[in-house]
Amino acid sequence: MSFVLPFCAFGEEDESLYLYFLERAEEARLHEEPTWRRLLHFRDGRKRSEVNTPEFFLSSKGRSDPKEELKATLSAYFEQGDSGKEESARCRFPARYYWLHSRLELPGYEVAPSDCDRLKRWKLLEETDSVSMYWVSGYFGNPASSFGHALLRLNSRKAERNRSHLLDLTVNFGALVPESEPMLLYILKGLGGGYQAGFSDQYYFTQDQVYSRTEFRDIWDYELNLSERQRTLLVLHLWEIIGKKYTYYFAKENCAYRLATLLELVLNEPMVDRRPWYVPVDLFNRLERIDQGRRDSGLPGIVDTITPIPSSRRVLYSEFSRLSPEALTLANELILAGPNLKFERIRTLDTGDQIDLLDALLAYYNYKELSQIKNPDPELQKVKQEILVQRLVRPARAKTPIETRLESPPTSSTPPLFLSLGIAQAESGSTYATLSFSPFSQESIAYNATLGSDMTVLRATLAGDEGEVFLDRIDFIDVRKLALEKAPVAGENSFSWKAKLGARRSLERKKYPNEWYANVGFGKSWLLSKDQALSGFSSIVASTDGDPLRFRPEIQWTGRVGMVGYDLSAGTEVGESERFDFVWGANIQVNLERRKAVRLQLDSGEANRSSLSFVWSW
Repeated sequence: MSFVLPFCAFGEEDESLYLYFLERAEEARLHEEPTWRRLLHFRDGRKRSEVNTPEFFLSSKGRSDPKEELKATLSAYFEQGDSGKEESARCRFPARYYWLHSRLELPGYEVAPSDCDRLKRWKLLEETDSVSMYWVSGYFGNPASSFGHALLRLNSRKAERNRSHLLDLTVNFGALVPESEPMLLYILKGLGGGYQAGFSDQYYFTQDQVYSRTEFRDIWDYELNLSERQRTLLVLHLWEIIGKKYTYYFAKENCAYRLATLLELVLNEPMVDRRPWYVPVDLFNRLERIDQGRRDSGLPGIVDTITPIPSSRRVLYSEFSRLSPEALTLANELILAGPNLKFERIRTLDTGDQIDLLDALLAYYNYKELSQIKNPDPELQKVKQEILVQRLVRPARAKTPIETRLESPPTSSTPPLFLSLGIAQAESGSTYATLSFSPFSQESIAYNATLGSDMTVLRATLAGDEGEVFLDRIDFIDVRKLALEKAPVAGENSFSWKAKLGARRSLERKKYPNEWYANVGFGKSWLLSKDQALSGFSSIVASTDGDPLRFRPEIQWTGRVGMVGYDLSAGTEVGESERFDFVWGANIQVNLERRKAVRLQLDSGEANRSSLSFVWSW
């Protein structure tokens, strides 16, 4: 229940102190200070706090009136007997008092009052050495995770000594979704604010188990350069908000948005703009811009280090890529043999190859064991022990670091917001101007992008011809995932796939898209070099124009040379008419810098259009 503490709770001296500090606070207009409003989660001039939990406010008017909440917070500080009660304001709201003390020098102030046992047991004030923001790559098993995820981790001094962060505390923000919620309902409620959400704290090993070892998602660790005062304010505020409820909006007020508001509190920098969406990589791009701006001004940067944490699957494939061809073949045979594996053939290899093979097999069974941590397979553990014995009877050898394709952090590639202006020509020869926009576009041809990880959402193209403006086409979703691993691992999925759904206008009808199309394909990909990949796909193409279903085998060559990225394709289509049509496409982009490029698109298949455009990303 929210409440205002009555004056009768004061002794005469306490009441005098309260009135004195209240007068000072009102003279300084502390209730209007950005930090105070951020502590209460008032944003962008809003008249109500974004926190829905009534217990977060000491005043019955606190959710809509920062001044009343400031008065109630000061009142609670001077209440007789308040100190030492777990439910007291001093124990519940340490960040508020930490900041107020910095402005008013409250008498008898302690960062963590000695009788606030739960707060002191949390121990993060003593153990936190630094703070990291984690960017987690996208995961298509959950629509809300397709664009990635953001986490906060409190790095402890103990972890540095032990060279492990698995017992560090992480802070996550997520929607409270009922189990077995239907997917369509989940999407609609997520977009429309139909869920409550909140912050939760867990040890890092639980996040590592989910993201790295179950969903096989890569992570980038952005360790922040925060002062001791900033770290203290952040940690104390986390204590205040963990478990409190917010309204969840998938497109904007999501994990990245909420973590951005925490950083705004301590950095005093705007981390969220007024656009109607906010994806996790936007948070890290904003950090990068602020960091660069500070460094250009001769000030210390915000980002101290950026460290990749490859998924367990990526590490496994990297281990296998180091094997000789003979050792790789034998390793996969032994995996398929399972409990019946025999080690005699290993002795036919030289000692170095034997060690590499056994190390790779240990990596495989560690990978399998960790993915089955809730229901371990006794046979798997038995095989792992046998391999470990074989490894221990062979010479010790210093292990060279593995190399993965996880080389460039997300902030070094093109930002996701896409806008282009250009000219297009239809097959009939008519020429018209185009304007394309997408709130999220991630493509292999972009500047320093991850090869083979493409996703574009809601790309709409407007066209103008003879003084008339019309919608030329819209791609609701266009995604492609290439399995680009140098070495195969038996039993692991190594298929590439792609999917596309959209609508385009016929050239005879200029007002709106009236032809729907979809393209779903599966295939294999080969990594030819660091920046070159070749893929073969078998696709089913459906459309409302011509044959409703067509089969399309095709090859695709994706790569980069310097600042030029290209995506080339060629194949044939056959439908009910049994006529074979040659189809081809080219998407070539000259990246002038990270956010600007020139793009040439040629397409004989779905669109029968060619275009040349200038691209901006931010």
